[in-house]
Amino acid sequence: MTTPARAMRLAAIDRFAGRLAGRVIRAYQKWLSPLKGPHRGCAHRLLHGDASCSQHVRTLVTGGGLLAAMPAVLSRFAACRAAAQQLDPPPVAPHDGSTRRPRRRHRRGQCCVIIPLPTCSTTRTWRG
Repeated sequence: MTTPARAMRLAAIDRFAGRLAGRVIRAYQKWLSPLKGPHRGCAHRLLHGDASCSQHVRTLVTGGGLLAAMPAVLSRFAACRAAAQQLDPPPVAPHDGSTRRPRRRHRRGQCCVIIPLPTCSTTRTWRG
């Protein structure tokens, strides 16, 4: 059982964690994201034209806390991964007739592609 005092402490910790995560995301937006260049930004933003994933997640975690935002964050990253797959060009076959693997062209929108998500269909099993 949780007491009201404990619930208030947990809520305060969650809000603090959300504010801290918001500051970390802002630092990422300011210092790291510009290094990727204009064509390697958020696939969801490139495809749909709305806010980037980092801005969307920052709004979620600073507004409602980190734990409350997690389902929406995972959903957004899954949507971004789907957008990245739509934007990813098909492999280019080598022109010299060799049997090596086709190489990929410039990949667009890779902000969320490297994040392993439990909501994506993979062979990896997630345990919480």
